[in-house]
Amino acid sequence: MAKKQTENSENKGLESLKKLISNIEKKYGKGIIGIASEMDLSVPKLPSNIMSLDFALGGGFPKGRYVEIYGESSTGKTSLALHVIAESQKNGGLCGFIDAEHTFEPHHAAKLGVNLDDLYYVKSRTGEEAFDVLHQMVETNSFSVIVVDSISAMSPSKMLESEMGDNIVGLQARLVQQGIIKLNDKLLDTETVVIFINQMRSAIQTTQWSGETSAPTGGKALVYYASQRLEVKKSKTLKDSEGLPNGYLVRIVVKKNKVGIPLRVAEINYYYDKCFSLDEEIFDLALKFDIIEKSGSWFRYNGTQLGQGREKTLLALQDNPELMEEIVNIVKTTYTKYLSKSSVSSLIYLSSGLYFSL
Repeated sequence: MAKKQTENSENKGLESLKKLISNIEKKYGKGIIGIASEMDLSVPKLPSNIMSLDFALGGGFPKGRYVEIYGESSTGKTSLALHVIAESQKNGGLCGFIDAEHTFEPHHAAKLGVNLDDLYYVKSRTGEEAFDVLHQMVETNSFSVIVVDSISAMSPSKMLESEMGDNIVGLQARLVQQGIIKLNDKLLDTETVVIFINQMRSAIQTTQWSGETSAPTGGKALVYYASQRLEVKKSKTLKDSEGLPNGYLVRIVVKKNKVGIPLRVAEINYYYDKCFSLDEEIFDLALKFDIIEKSGSWFRYNGTQLGQGREKTLLALQDNPELMEEIVNIVKTTYTKYLSKSSVSSLIYLSSGLYFSL
């Protein structure tokens, strides 16, 4: 008797559950609820092709999500975003650039590898206009990457129409919050990576004892809604053989990562004439992992002399794409083995540059 009552109770519970699922799907659409293990909850990623950065991010930038790239002025934020566009275009991706700052330089973009013939460029006048265009571009689900440069330049129309001295505190933060929240659900259903570039400003009411003295602009909305937040810093100045500055070391700190381990750091050389040096990054990583060996001024790989001196060896590798690809694959495999042992507690730094844990 007790067994039958238990079975009846379980049946009623299952019927109630089926009815609940049916009602929810009728009201909100099929697929909104289900067993987590039976649903595809994976997040596809868009690689940057900067190896240390992709490993730091856990594979690349998440599709259908927000990414914030922020930092001080002239640290390489826009250059990094344009590099992502260029790499996406190489794989057939359609890209857009919303220029709220009105500082887009086509020659610089082309030098970074951006195909201007396949880039949709928008010159927005107000913050409302920028968000409206962004919403419409995302809704098409046609774009691989959309870059917004920048949050700090997305000024509300009321701010632009106000008189000097008018109280406009919080206008921009409210605009950014509304724009990001309204777009979020639509973005999740797409394959688009939306990259917001942001500036650092002095934080109000802080002292040297109260924590951070600077913060990104636009309020806290993007801090919470972004799946990844990258802080870009200029680490050190690079110089040529004559001692003249010819670039700088870009240090990228993954401050937040909802699709990977946070607080990893990537570094890559940026040169004024040739931009990001991807071949040099691979060479440095190969040295760190002892894939390429150095003896005096000579460099060897697999027992074979590559060249004498760093520059000549790099040129020799660039002239031999098959060998370069072989070294790239070994570096990737070695990197993956190190990262598979990772834990958040113990961090080790590679000067080439990634913090990874063992």
